[in-house]
Amino acid sequence: MKTVFIMLLLFSMAVLADGLKSVSPQAPITLPALPPVDSLTLPAIKLPLSPVKNVFHFTGIVIYVEELEGGFYGILSHYGEKYLPLDLPNEYRRSGLEIEVVAQFVEKEMTEKMWGRPIRLLSIRPKTE
Repeated sequence: MKTVFIMLLLFSMAVLADGLKSVSPQAPITLPALPPVDSLTLPAIKLPLSPVKNVFHFTGIVIYVEELEGGFYGILSHYGEKYLPLDLPNEYRRSGLEIEVVAQFVEKEMTEKMWGRPIRLLSIRPKTE
């Protein structure tokens, strides 16, 4: 009985190892460097940075999310993540606007919107080609 168990275990390990050889991790996507924002477009807004944690950078698109009691603006990253900016400036509240953002995750923030992860914007500017 012990021999059968060991043989099954070895066989399972061999099948698993063979299956893992064919799985390759997805290659990371590299984004091109963005040129400076043209002064005739929307202004870049930067807030003073202090030592903060959970800061990240991403590009995405502003979208208007409709709900039963009205709607709100959210940001859909180019990787498909949904973010709920708690402080999106009025001039950036345009559905379809492509933006580049530096933000911080907001921990323990309660919102009535059941959409996206709440963030505070540290820097935002229109994405340029």
